[in-house]
Amino acid sequence: MTVASVEWKEAEDSKDLVQVPIGPVTRARAKKFKDVLNGLIEELWAQANAWRPIEHDPREQQRIVNMIQVLEGSD
Repeated sequence: MTVASVEWKEAEDSKDLVQVPIGPVTRARAKKFKDVLNGLIEELWAQANAWRPIEHDPREQQRIVNMIQVLEGSD
């Protein structure tokens, strides 16, 4: 297993953290990263749509906000 594939495996295994691999970005690596990021967004969207309050007052609408934060590191 190459270093790049280990990095992708770690990124896919972690549900809380999506990491951009270090090194040259090939089309295949960019596609994998896009797929991982889209999967994370779809999962968050499904969780937000599945959530319902126990007792709901129609006058008070509650909203769930998902935030994706990009951290730049100098590793």
